[in-house]
Amino acid sequence: MTPLETIRHGMKQQNLDALLIPMSDRFQSEYVPAHDRILQWLTGFTGSAGFAVVLADKAAFFTDGRYTIQAAQEVNTAFERLDSGETRPQEWLSQQLKQGMHIGFHPWHFSISQLQAFEKTAAIYDAQLVATPLADDAWQENRPAAPTLPAFLHPIEYAGESTAAKLQKLRNEMAKTHTDAIFIALPESVNWLFNLRGQDLPHTPFLNAYALIEHHQTSIFTRMDKIPDALHNERHNIAVFKPLEDLEKHLTAMQQKLVMLDPDSCPFAVGAMLASAVHAPDPCLLPKACKNNAEVAGMKHAHVQDGAAMVRFLHWLNGAMQQHHAVTEATVDEKLREFRRQQPEFFSESFPTIAGFNGNGAIVHYRATEHTAAKIMHGNGHLLLIDSGGQYHSGTTDITRTVALGTPTTAQKTRFTQVLEGHIALASAHFPKGTTGAQLDVLARQFLWADGVDYAHGTGHGVGAFLNVHEGPCGISKRASNTALQPGMILSNEPGYYEKDAYGIRIESLILVVEKDKPGYYGFETITLCPLDAKLVDFGMLSGAEKAWLQHYHAQVKAAITPLVDAEEAAWLAQACAAFGA
Repeated sequence: MTPLETIRHGMKQQNLDALLIPMSDRFQSEYVPAHDRILQWLTGFTGSAGFAVVLADKAAFFTDGRYTIQAAQEVNTAFERLDSGETRPQEWLSQQLKQGMHIGFHPWHFSISQLQAFEKTAAIYDAQLVATPLADDAWQENRPAAPTLPAFLHPIEYAGESTAAKLQKLRNEMAKTHTDAIFIALPESVNWLFNLRGQDLPHTPFLNAYALIEHHQTSIFTRMDKIPDALHNERHNIAVFKPLEDLEKHLTAMQQKLVMLDPDSCPFAVGAMLASAVHAPDPCLLPKACKNNAEVAGMKHAHVQDGAAMVRFLHWLNGAMQQHHAVTEATVDEKLREFRRQQPEFFSESFPTIAGFNGNGAIVHYRATEHTAAKIMHGNGHLLLIDSGGQYHSGTTDITRTVALGTPTTAQKTRFTQVLEGHIALASAHFPKGTTGAQLDVLARQFLWADGVDYAHGTGHGVGAFLNVHEGPCGISKRASNTALQPGMILSNEPGYYEKDAYGIRIESLILVVEKDKPGYYGFETITLCPLDAKLVDFGMLSGAEKAWLQHYHAQVKAAITPLVDAEEAAWLAQACAAFGA
């Protein structure tokens, strides 16, 4: 049977009329291990944002604007493919429901908040939501093994604050709110809180775990085969590692206690066990996002290393194009990995490299495979979009550069320069305390909007410190936000433009929120260090201030990266920066 037939067979056996299948696993992370990518097994979709609803006679797949083109290429044609920005899964489901239907869902794969939207839809039709592990149990054949690589400590020189100090702050919060415990569901929060890192994901250094902080004891629930004896011994005075399978028994015993949990990240199954739960935001999210001095220094150090790798790669690409070497999108991926691995603190990539040649660059989260990788050729009007990043022990990077592989067209130069103007406008912004990313988003879009075009993704996301490359709660997008930007937050600045089947343009650098000279005002410091392609810039469109910004930025890049590359690469870098007057 096909995966869809297997799911439907199970639904029939359990008397289910519909089954809800999210992207997430039991840890509610954006990225999930291969072992838990149930949605990919079912639909064929390899992206990081998706949702499926299966009925006996029809099925639908939902994703956002970043992935609509990719979904059209990858998702099984048995699924109706929909843009979640236009039609939400619960809206589509409501059109299919009849009185008294039974809707299955995995109670560990939905957060409390996520399920509430479906509870409201079900209530309208007197439908019943049924907790079932059907989707998980159905996948048996050719399922990858669960991750078992060991966890490890994140040194205090990079973390900047001890676990004991962080735990004391949480216990102070418990005392103020008169709660008995705090349940931490997100692995990134658990890893940050305990200065741990792991290898459960290929690009994100997580140990998948939950934590329960009580007044006099702290427990970390995870797979015990990932916890080396040395880690046990190092952490025994701070927290006790316990088997994941013991969590349900432990929580059931706390039913009458006041346990603080975040409904946006806590699995529904946990909430159902804690009758007296207190709903509140994850107390680790904001302090984790506001990097301390050691974390900021580490992130900057990681970007110097990453800048050196990027310059070496761009120099190599320039030579390969001039000499007409055989290069594909897969080659780009391989060479970037090679140059990053040569950096002393490199741990892994921070996400799968996006190398999109010409029309593939218009697919926002495109990923070349061995069989689909396009050949990259020198030629007028040819563009290559490269979105990549690295995990270094000192920090996390995420960078996008668009490269002209010949003489760009006038239209390409216009669009690139409009994107560049938006990038500079955001990077140069000064704003008062209390400002959110949603209030700044228009700065990056204004030049495109003036020409009647836009891009379908957010302008910026938070980035962790040797953690996840997409970090909450801060961001820069059209979506309303209650999170004000604060010093220490690091976000991406990545406006873009996409011409379907022709080319994609994106400029992405990471920016650090800093205090400005005027009290109560903040701004940004760009910490990514890599030149832009001057061939794509229409300098006649730029203001004097924009030209000055570019000159200053490229002078910084040249000064920081030149000592880390060889003479030939340094000469290429000098020429690339000189084009901007630096």
